[in-house]
Amino acid sequence: MNPLIYAAQLLLLGVGRWACFYWTRGWSRYCCSQAVEGIARQPEAEGKIRGTFLLSPAFYGSFNN
Repeated sequence: MNPLIYAAQLLLLGVGRWACFYWTRGWSRYCCSQAVEGIARQPEAEGKIRGTFLLSPAFYGSFNN
């Protein structure tokens, strides 16, 4: 394999993993803020909102690995 192509692939792999890590980190902050806002707007739906919020990191965390 061409060393230049191999180096470019490693660089893109590193950038991709970095982007996935920070994207999911930002997504979790967004989800948290939306869950808090939803609970503030509809306190009677707190259990459903909290359950969905606690389950969602399992989904986007599985895509990060």
